[in-house]
Amino acid sequence: MTIKLGKLALAFAGAAMLTVAGCGGGGGGTSVSPPTAAKTSVPVTVIDGAIKNATVCLDKNLNGICDSGEPSGKTDAAGNVTLQVPTEDAGKYPILAVVGTDAVDADHGPVTTPFTLQAPADKTAVVSPLTTLVQTLIASTGATSAQAEASVKAQTGLNVSLFADFTKDSTADSHAAGTVARMVVVTTQQQSSLLAGAVGTTAMDGAVIRQADLDKIIQNK
Repeated sequence: MTIKLGKLALAFAGAAMLTVAGCGGGGGGTSVSPPTAAKTSVPVTVIDGAIKNATVCLDKNLNGICDSGEPSGKTDAAGNVTLQVPTEDAGKYPILAVVGTDAVDADHGPVTTPFTLQAPADKTAVVSPLTTLVQTLIASTGATSAQAEASVKAQTGLNVSLFADFTKDSTADSHAAGTVARMVVVTTQQQSSLLAGAVGTTAMDGAVIRQADLDKIIQNK
């Protein structure tokens, strides 16, 4: 009985070796490509007026910069872009829009002083100065998007959704939203210009101050 089992085991081992050799060796085998990660299309519209040529990304590391490797794209003349986001990341991270001096605002002309805008992870369709106020509150307090929106609306007196595209509506409430949004941008730009000399200098903790650091300070203020 022991001898028969030994022969049977050798037979199976030989068959396995032949199978491995046939599949993996030499130039005749075929390689299997790793599966492609599933992607989700995330449409985004960036507005003060509609902003062309803003760089939009999924800010996965929350550093206020569109880093290499983060899903990103440039907005068209209507302020639109669609990000291709790994499905596992969709709805998990805020959207960042970097508006540089190569950008053009449909309502206010060429951008002369850079600024950034944000939107909460669960409200990514529109990125505006108003969604930036909401996301800043979320980041600083841990509030939900609904709680943060309610707080900003209470402080500004606005009566429209802060996640809506106020440029597409002609009501008095939407005009008020547009006015507040413009005030946020202008104030941000003024503060950014005043603090521009700090970029590249060293803070008390030894870290080099970046524009993104100033943007966060200004938005919190």
